[in-house]
Amino acid sequence: MEEFAEYDKLISEAKDAELEEFLENYNDELPVGSISTRAAISGITHLKQPYSHWCGPTNVVQAMSFHASKQGAKFDAKDWLNKMGILMHYSAKSGSTTSDFMKIQLNNFRNVYNFSSTPYITGTIKEFGNDAANKVVTRLDGVLKKKSNAPIVLVHQYYLDGYKNVNPNINSGHYLTVGSVKKVADKHQAYLYDTNGKHFTKWWEPIGTGKGKKGTLTKAMYEKNLSSPNPVFIY
Repeated sequence: MEEFAEYDKLISEAKDAELEEFLENYNDELPVGSISTRAAISGITHLKQPYSHWCGPTNVVQAMSFHASKQGAKFDAKDWLNKMGILMHYSAKSGSTTSDFMKIQLNNFRNVYNFSSTPYITGTIKEFGNDAANKVVTRLDGVLKKKSNAPIVLVHQYYLDGYKNVNPNINSGHYLTVGSVKKVADKHQAYLYDTNGKHFTKWWEPIGTGKGKKGTLTKAMYEKNLSSPNPVFIY
């Protein structure tokens, strides 16, 4: 795993400030009600990873499928998954990645799918402590409302409400694509696309508050961020 790049840290701080400013006006326009869809993107092709270690390439292709759909471009997701596996040096038996490498692969296609003005960057949340959940909401809310990118998060599955009977080994980790955020009463939830062959599903996961607690997206990201220098956000 690579250390969190200082370049992305500075860019992340600038992007977060931009999203916060954008959301200040957006929050005032939200309808009053018990349930509100805050932000969502469409066009993500939900893909099943062909091998247990292929969540990296598969989530990259899921994000690419959003951009292709947004442009109205033809996109064969399964064919692209094979190509991305080769580009990222994966095989049926081996392959690993970092969030930074996934970001690079996505940005290689920023001119092809017209997102050169909003290239993907990486980010962490552990430095925000009890403000971690607010940072998760801001990044997901802002990016999805702008419909600029398809954010990808790195989690420890043990801490997710949608996973059961998962090994708490600190080395566990999994990438998920996020397609929407909603607010039920005063609680935020994120709509997750899981590529895992044994857990190939989409579901709403509570985001949580503070550093999160077991059964929330923030806790799953925060714990993974504590156990690894690999950034938990690609957004």
